[in-house]
Amino acid sequence: MSVIESVAEACKELKLSRNIVDNMQKIQEEDRYKFLLQLFQLEIQHRADNRRQRNIKSAGFYNMKSFSDYVYNDLELPSGLSISDIESAEFVRRKENLILYGNSGTGKSHLAFKIALGVASHL
Repeated sequence: MSVIESVAEACKELKLSRNIVDNMQKIQEEDRYKFLLQLFQLEIQHRADNRRQRNIKSAGFYNMKSFSDYVYNDLELPSGLSISDIESAEFVRRKENLILYGNSGTGKSHLAFKIALGVASHL
């Protein structure tokens, strides 16, 4: 059994992802502590990405939207709230509500979907 196969078996026994084996081959670091740190950081990022994807999938959005194609022309924001606050879901962290109202076709659902995705991505 090769060293890589042994590491893969150890990962399985420790309930770590197979991603560690893939990442350890990508890291070019002589210092073993820096190597280990980079390996752990890559695994943390991998798990965060997987968690985001699971959250988005479990949300069951039937239509994925993004801010890149949103037109802000008809949007009126209350004082103290900026477009960047909405896009970053900063108002959620401040525990403030946002009420969307307006005529049909003005982008309320589009905006609500993206806010929900933003909140899910920060979990």
